Amino acid sequence: MGKGKAKEYQWHIEWRNPDELIPYDKNAKIHDDKQVKNIANSLKRFGWQQPGVVTKDGVLIIGHGRRLAAQKLGVSMPVKVIEDDLTEEDIKELRIADNVTNESAWDFDLRREDIEGLSFDGFDFDFDDPFSDDSTKEDEEHYSQEVKIPQYEPTGEKPTLSQCLDTEKVKWLVDAIRESNVSREEKEFLTYAAYRHLMFNYKNIADYYANSSEEMQKLMEMSALVIIDLNDAIANGFAKLESDLEQLAEDEAE
Repeated sequence: MGKGKAKEYQWHIEWRNPDELIPYDKNAKIHDDKQVKNIANSLKRFGWQQPGVVTKDGVLIIGHGRRLAAQKLGVSMPVKVIEDDLTEEDIKELRIADNVTNESAWDFDLRREDIEGLSFDGFDFDFDDPFSDDSTKEDEEHYSQEVKIPQYEPTGEKPTLSQCLDTEKVKWLVDAIRESNVSREEKEFLTYAAYRHLMFNYKNIADYYANSSEEMQKLMEMSALVIIDLNDAIANGFAKLESDLEQLAEDEAE
């Protein structure tokens, strides 16, 4: 990847049955029921504002959430079909670029001004009310000292370490940084920052923890990959708490 001329692809638009589109089996974006419902409601009210993107073989590159919404509605979906032969690298770069460039924060003051006076009658979208009197408080409450630790049921199987960690975006960023023309110091800084995008599968990590040696478990705890809490432990049902922790719990209860 460099700063050369942008790649230009030959493409055309088609309407496709979403059931016939092939989703990418490693798509890292999560589309829960709430989001799919919102996309479907948007399509019903406003129509298709953006097509998906597929290879000429029908493999979905961009638009997995829209595909799920189209399936929910039972309607066809417009897709931009790339006519060129794309390499696996081309496909990954297109997918990651779309995901990254669609991520941004809100300016809540401007958002509040923009929707002031709207009635939202029949506005069938499931999202936190941004124009209520409590909206500012709700936004602030997104940042809390409260820690809610997820509970996982052990499967009894030990996953591989590669199943516990997705490094695809980090590798893509590091390659881009290395090929850039910024200073060595800036490259080092950006490389450290790139590792913020590591994606951990904590369900698999919990299973790995449950089937690991005592030494590995302690190192995972020290790395905060699992959190051992006396009242709400991620390892509850996986491993016994050490005697000193049990004693501490008894002391606190007295």
